[in-house]
Amino acid sequence: MALIIFASAPLIFSGLGRTRNATGFNGILSHPNLLGVFLGIALAAMIAHALASHRIERWKLITISLGLIELYLTEARGGMFSLLLALVVWGGCLFTRFSGRSARVVGRGIILIAIATPVIIASSSTVQESVSYFVSKSGRTSESGLVANFRKSRGGAIAYHMRSLRRNVAFGRGFQVINSRSDALPEVTYDPIWKKIPISASVENGFLYTSIFVELGLIGSIPVFLFFAILIGPVFRRRDDPANVLLIAVLFTNVTEAAFFSPSGVGAWEWQMIALYMASHQFADFSAASQDCESDLALAEPAAA
Repeated sequence: MALIIFASAPLIFSGLGRTRNATGFNGILSHPNLLGVFLGIALAAMIAHALASHRIERWKLITISLGLIELYLTEARGGMFSLLLALVVWGGCLFTRFSGRSARVVGRGIILIAIATPVIIASSSTVQESVSYFVSKSGRTSESGLVANFRKSRGGAIAYHMRSLRRNVAFGRGFQVINSRSDALPEVTYDPIWKKIPISASVENGFLYTSIFVELGLIGSIPVFLFFAILIGPVFRRRDDPANVLLIAVLFTNVTEAAFFSPSGVGAWEWQMIALYMASHQFADFSAASQDCESDLALAEPAAA
């Protein structure tokens, strides 16, 4: 994580860091949205771990600060969205889980920031203009304003999904079949050096959770959402575990970048984060079981004597 952040840092001041378009920063990766997704998940995990440990080492603070700057420069709205909401949800879990002072401070602080942000935006015309300019990716999109950009982007995809679902309610159109506004498969772009490797997202459907219904229908979606429920289960058992942020950030990332079922690229990165999340809970279960065994042995020894 830190390697990509620090390797991309020198390119902030160079056009080599904006090879995809004139404004969005992509660093050493191929696309600003790709860097945004990576940073959104990685920074959420770093910040949650730092807050949970109650001590932020200097190099971690530098890494997080530099990563936040790069995330802002990517103009990747999805990456920022997943970072903020993952921390808000995790903060809410801390707030409800603990009565300790430090947990209350962290949880309430995150929630208050989430509440105060829209209030500040609504009360200042200058802030509104700045937000509108940012949301339109420095004016590169054809729409202005948060609502208009949503309708043009993921809102339009969701509306198309709903129309398509009505034509294939029970079983859908097929898993990972293109669900964009055009039924034609978009042109695939290949890597300029490794000619056989496609680098375009030909089946990226924007909003994952409506796309699942379109692809699999109401019947086929049941086991998928059951699988999601199983994944989320450990979050409720150990709400204070900072590793929960990994899964939460991945799920929120797929609100804007539907790459959950991709076998490579962003999808592979997300599954690595899910593996870390699951490993953290497995280790916690193993540690708890070991402590219970030690306690039982300690109680059994006096009785045997």
